[in-house]
Amino acid sequence: MSSRRFFLRSVAFAGLGAALTGCGRVRVLTGRGVGTPVTGEPFDPRVERLLGRATYGPRPGDRTRLLDLGADSFLDEQLAPDTVDDREATLLVRHLESLALRGGDLFEVGKDEILADLRRATLLRALYSRRQLQEVTVELLSDHFNVYAGKGDGAWLKVIDDRETIRPHVFGPFRDLLRATVTSPAMLVYLDGASNRRGKPNENHARELLELHTLGVDGGYGQRDVMELARALTGWRLRDHLRKGRAVFDPSRHDPGAKRVLDEVADGAPGVDLDELVDRLASHPATATLLATKLCRRFVADEPGAPLVARTADVFRKTGGHLGQTLSSLLRSEELQTAPPKLKRPYAFALSALRACGAASDGGRGLQDQLRALGQLPFDWPTPDGYPDGASHWSGPLLSRWNFALRLTTGGIRGTSVPDSEPTVLAESALGRRLTRQERATFGTLREDREAFALALCHPGFQYG
Repeated sequence: MSSRRFFLRSVAFAGLGAALTGCGRVRVLTGRGVGTPVTGEPFDPRVERLLGRATYGPRPGDRTRLLDLGADSFLDEQLAPDTVDDREATLLVRHLESLALRGGDLFEVGKDEILADLRRATLLRALYSRRQLQEVTVELLSDHFNVYAGKGDGAWLKVIDDRETIRPHVFGPFRDLLRATVTSPAMLVYLDGASNRRGKPNENHARELLELHTLGVDGGYGQRDVMELARALTGWRLRDHLRKGRAVFDPSRHDPGAKRVLDEVADGAPGVDLDELVDRLASHPATATLLATKLCRRFVADEPGAPLVARTADVFRKTGGHLGQTLSSLLRSEELQTAPPKLKRPYAFALSALRACGAASDGGRGLQDQLRALGQLPFDWPTPDGYPDGASHWSGPLLSRWNFALRLTTGGIRGTSVPDSEPTVLAESALGRRLTRQERATFGTLREDREAFALALCHPGFQYG
């Protein structure tokens, strides 16, 4: 099937909003094993919505399991990831030995190799982990505290950041995560905090800490607050030799004077003023609103209603900024079930396509190249704001998505395979509903059976979840 013919068929398909199916079987492709064949499962709108927002989409068996567990038990389980048996994903990632290296040994690995391994581990977890909400939230927090891995030693330092800063704090108090990111080696390099010193303050880190990480651009701070916060952040640098890549506090580089930030004076003593300011920023009402808006936008709607944001911010404040408890409230809200469909970002689109057909993948460069073409390769966004959320950025030309669908179903992604399943079942699994008689008749005319699943991935019912 030519790309041009598939493109024209996809345009017509998306325009009509038809769910297409075919006859025959999708052939087994090459890659890491053959995946898990898709069989018919029950469809329920509430199940589809929860799996579409709290996970990267259902894999074979996930719908049935959620129905058996119930939504509340499923969320309780997902919010306590240590209780979830995740041996498959753990063993797959454990084979990437470079990611377990410490200190100078980590820097002995080539830049391209270490970054490819980090992305591979990220994709393997997103595809195979049963701790799906954890992976979805790690992605969100990695965007919130974005670090571009292409700057300086970012490729190696982002391995440490992912392992020791983001993941350990994913469902805990936001204050602890914020404190960890402020002195993360990756963040210190990316936002020039390592060059911020007494007498020569660098405001870059302080500005993004206020604008993007806590209060928000309308959070009530001014230029003087940025300058004073920059002084409070002085003194941190990275080790060069022994324990290379670790952040250390150097009192001789720290500005010991008192700082006035947000109309309050910080102590000024080494190691004291930073903790005071982190507490102040984490507990600020504007921070609660910023985080609540971001969570509601990611999990519910591009333009979440003001009552939901206010209620979520209230939970955030009352729980001391506890991310897990805030998410628990949000994901049980009625607004989640009644929200309009939300366009999947390219990363979620690709992963949900793989999961929908029970695909197997090694997460290697073949899949990573596809994500680069789609525009959302992990850790590749150069500016501090992280990959954009919302349809306004991602709803442009969809040719790259159609190309991905075609390559997936025709064996064009190196290291990835689709199992042998009935195309009708694959299409229904992708769309989360049964096909109508008219849709079945329409697709009975397809000359190539693999078109059915590829075109189902291009359907608005799959692009939006």
